[in-house]
Amino acid sequence: MGKAKHVLITTLEICIIQRKYDLITQN
Repeated sequence: MGKAKHVLITTLEICIIQRKYDLITQN
């Protein structure tokens, strides 16, 4: 159970980082 939660959190962090990079590249 704990591992599944950790994986979900990491995937969310990756999505946020990708969005930040997308905003930087747009500007």
